[in-house]
Amino acid sequence: MLGENPNQPNRFGPNIHEELESRWTVYHREGLSAERRKDLLSKYLLPEYCKALNPPQLNDEIRCLLPTHALKNDHFLSGLQEQLGAGMAILGSILSQKLNTPESELILTNEAVEKLAEAGQLFASVHQAVSSKRKFEINPFLDTDCRSAAVKACIDDYLFGSDFLTKVKTNREMKKAADEIKKPERSTFTSSAGPSGTQSLNSRRPFHRFKTKEDQKVKRRKEPYTKRIPRDTHQYKKKTTEKRKFAPRSYRN
Repeated sequence: MLGENPNQPNRFGPNIHEELESRWTVYHREGLSAERRKDLLSKYLLPEYCKALNPPQLNDEIRCLLPTHALKNDHFLSGLQEQLGAGMAILGSILSQKLNTPESELILTNEAVEKLAEAGQLFASVHQAVSSKRKFEINPFLDTDCRSAAVKACIDDYLFGSDFLTKVKTNREMKKAADEIKKPERSTFTSSAGPSGTQSLNSRRPFHRFKTKEDQKVKRRKEPYTKRIPRDTHQYKKKTTEKRKFAPRSYRN
């Protein structure tokens, strides 16, 4: 008569049977095996007159533009849609029994209950796959210690588990302890002087920069080339056009 108490909102619905709860909890946190999913998808085919339950196919002109990781992501999401379509097909087959004979009472036979249970398995598998996808997208933003803990983390009320922070601290403490007990590397060279004040035989020699061919070319390079001004040919013309006179040859007998 007074309505719901605003300080205590009703966040949960009616309880389900404990047999369902125990099974669905495992399916939602661990998923189905690949063989089980394949068997259910081959068992429950999609109806011919409801093609909307089929996952839409990717256009060929779009497929050739996408990189490999985008194609893998689309294939993953398409697989989830295929499972959802099979689960909806199961529900549709049972609802159609009532709609085909509306005057008769719907009786849930053992076969119908088995179909509903298997539809719940498919929906739970999709639920777990989406959770795994969320973890996969978050992992690149974590450091090495958090990532190693995230791989081993089991899904419960939290995506990375309720004890995720404890596992991260444990990994860091183990890494720190391993660094402390690790045998230090033995150095080959020492920079300290010998007992007589001279340089130790194990010390490094001073680094001398060897001259490369480029450095030698720079030294050998002459002054910058300047273009010579062409001579004026008229200045070098002969002032006289007299023919050269040759002395007569003397022939000796």
